[in-house]
Amino acid sequence: MKAKKCSIGWASIDITPDRPVFVAGQMYPRISTVVLEPLTATAVVFEQEGEQFTLLSADVVNFNVDVIRRVRDKLAGVQGLDPMRVAFCATHTHSGPATLFGGDGLNDLDRQYLADLKGKLADVAVAAFRSAEPGRLETTWTEAPSLAHNRRVKGEDGAWGNEWWDPDGKHPGYVDPSVMLVGVRRPDGCRRTGLRTGRPAAAAGRRVPVVPGHALV
Repeated sequence: MKAKKCSIGWASIDITPDRPVFVAGQMYPRISTVVLEPLTATAVVFEQEGEQFTLLSADVVNFNVDVIRRVRDKLAGVQGLDPMRVAFCATHTHSGPATLFGGDGLNDLDRQYLADLKGKLADVAVAAFRSAEPGRLETTWTEAPSLAHNRRVKGEDGAWGNEWWDPDGKHPGYVDPSVMLVGVRRPDGCRRTGLRTGRPAAAAGRRVPVVPGHALV
């Protein structure tokens, strides 16, 4: 059977805050003090026989409804790009700007970051759409044993709970180290890998770092 022709576009953009921001993901308010790794937003657009799908992923804890609505509104004016066929995926980093909670902890700098983020998300989706060219997806598997650990442990009282750190690798629970790698093969033979892995991090002393989440397409 002859494979159906597919066009695939890919683009990435930096969304690292250039100022201290409220960091979501812990049980207490935190303000970022240092950037350990850049945060990115990435878009992949697939088109085949008149059907279209866009995956928009970003190193944030979550997307609220307002962000999704505003980004789709910005994309509505782009001819050929269907904003209702854009799926939003957050890497759920707990060491990135607060995009989920709209509480009293946010200040004007946080709100400005959110406003800028909506524009960058729309820009990267458009860039991916306009870069689409023939290609096919390829996948393979590898292992990353240090990427995650099982945080569920049984206490002395017999109750199960979370133990967030396991530097010595002593937690007995099962961990699947496998990671799927996804790439795009172009007709000229060139291949671009589309999966990037990061690492989780949390505050160390008074340093509140900004780092990406576990995976980004």
